[in-house]
Amino acid sequence: MSSPKIAQLYKYDCQARIFLLFCVYYGETSRNDKGKRTIGDICFYRLYEEYYVRTKSSLTGKRVKHDPAFKGTMKYAALLACASKIASVIYKKLPKEQKSRKKYPAMTGEAMRLIKEKMDIETVIELMSKEGNK
Repeated sequence: MSSPKIAQLYKYDCQARIFLLFCVYYGETSRNDKGKRTIGDICFYRLYEEYYVRTKSSLTGKRVKHDPAFKGTMKYAALLACASKIASVIYKKLPKEQKSRKKYPAMTGEAMRLIKEKMDIETVIELMSKEGNK
């Protein structure tokens, strides 16, 4: 039984050297790019100051959007989009002293939870507006 073609992550001892040689060969530095390059089916990238090499994924955005296997993923993406819009409207109405970097994602999560509980949009907005004013 062969392993699936899903990208596997490998961390090499000489990972930094491979990545830097790659950047030099193509005339790029990690300072000027996002630290990601591909040669054939091999991807080189930097994540949290570590260098990695992995095989290229066969998964595409088109497949995720249209393949029935990803129906659940797209369902939750649509719910998250709706929750994000609700949280955005409510967050914009908050006074400046109540706003923070963590507040908007928390509000989005709360809206997502309420939507998953099969609440209608108007009820979610009402509940969250009341909570936001506290």
